[in-house]
Amino acid sequence: MLGSSNLKLDLVHSPAKFTTVIPLSNYSPATSHLLADVSRFSLELGFNVVKIPRIYIKNTKFPKVWREFHGLPKYISAIKKSDILLIPYPALFTPVYPSTILSYHDLKNIHYILEKKRYIVFVFDLPIERERTKGRVGYSIDIEKKLFKDSSAILTFNPQMDKVLRERYGLEDKVFVHFEILDYYTEFIPPEHKSLEYPRKAVLAGNLSKQYIGESLIKYLENYSRDDIVFTLIGRNQSWIKSLPPNIKYKGFINNRMKLHKEISKQDFGIISYSSSLIPYLRFGSTSKFSTYIASGIPVIVPVKATYLTKIVKKYNVGVTYKNENGIEKTILRITSHKYLKLRKNVLELANKIREGYFFKRALLQALESIDPKR
Repeated sequence: MLGSSNLKLDLVHSPAKFTTVIPLSNYSPATSHLLADVSRFSLELGFNVVKIPRIYIKNTKFPKVWREFHGLPKYISAIKKSDILLIPYPALFTPVYPSTILSYHDLKNIHYILEKKRYIVFVFDLPIERERTKGRVGYSIDIEKKLFKDSSAILTFNPQMDKVLRERYGLEDKVFVHFEILDYYTEFIPPEHKSLEYPRKAVLAGNLSKQYIGESLIKYLENYSRDDIVFTLIGRNQSWIKSLPPNIKYKGFINNRMKLHKEISKQDFGIISYSSSLIPYLRFGSTSKFSTYIASGIPVIVPVKATYLTKIVKKYNVGVTYKNENGIEKTILRITSHKYLKLRKNVLELANKIREGYFFKRALLQALESIDPKR
């Protein structure tokens, strides 16, 4: 396992200067946590971090709202002094806009910030593919084209992500480096020992909207009548929750991360479920929900149709898969105490890695070696 202190030492003694550019705005809790992790882990490697506030401006001629960097010029000097930049995408720039004037605005920012710079793009989402999955068309390919074509390296989840970007923008294979899993820093340390008892306990945390988790799972939960599994729901967008069966508990939205992990760690399994329209998008990567469950110390239950998540679960042996919502209870009840102890041992090992930023740091160092071998 890569040690954080050794990783930092490699860059601290380098004559080159490295900077991570982090935008500050009103992101979702998951994205906000991810950007905080990128900042933390890159700092541990010896990067500087420049945080640029973003504000919302309304143009009277174009009655749309777009994002503007606030006080950008005063941050540019720190950026320009750097030899290599790290750009989280799509946080810093985004191709998803309601009008062409807004995408033009971000194109100018790309030129302003990244002109004549070597930079690495950390891709944690593919917004154009996500919009296409939803049947939407409000996006700008020009932004991604400009950002990726001039980059020195691109960090992605997997070859499926590479394929989309390579074919769309004519990129070479050598620019891609895989980080595989989203790391997740937390001070919470899950208990080392945990037994599997009855009733089994399973949690579904995160966005609880019908569009997100799917109507099939909601119908399954609304009609659940067994007493050998207790389900706990945690999160927002739960308007469909009116009256629940006795063995389904709703805990509300838990904003405090330590409290969230403590609540999740009381459960036996973490359920991952997405609507049928979102499932195809999951071939491109893992999710923050997966990392949240692992960091909390519980094995995951994932839909077999989520092909990349299924691959990760099998590779690290940190959970099991189910074919459809009606198979969730059978999947959980089939797991013996002996198997559960094995799964959880693997979960705790993986949790240690993602808390330290192992996957992010490994990929970033590999990218730096490829573009600046002597550093």
